[in-house]
Amino acid sequence: MVSTTKQLTDQQKQVLAKGLNYNAADAKKLDFIADLESALKGTELTDDAKNNIRHQVTTNLLHSKHPVDLTKQERKALKDLKNDDDVIILPADKGCMTVVMDKSDYTNKAKALIN
Repeated sequence: MVSTTKQLTDQQKQVLAKGLNYNAADAKKLDFIADLESALKGTELTDDAKNNIRHQVTTNLLHSKHPVDLTKQERKALKDLKNDDDVIILPADKGCMTVVMDKSDYTNKAKALIN
């Protein structure tokens, strides 16, 4: 849903359609495992407990769905939206939609609610 005077590009609309909870920068699995190993070294857990944690984490990583990577155009569109100070992006009150509003409209509505 768009409530702004600014025209959104097709790529910006595609990125917003993924939803506000879309993780565009997931950690690499090997980096995650390396960080886990580092964290396990600093604990006083038994070797059995550490092995159990390793097993559970690697099993979950292997069975997890790989996130769909954003295209170069979608990454640029996301960056442009994040850097645009004239719009506010927020979830809709109802439904699973994303709302793009002019910042001035959002501010006026917020002030009206406060008064």
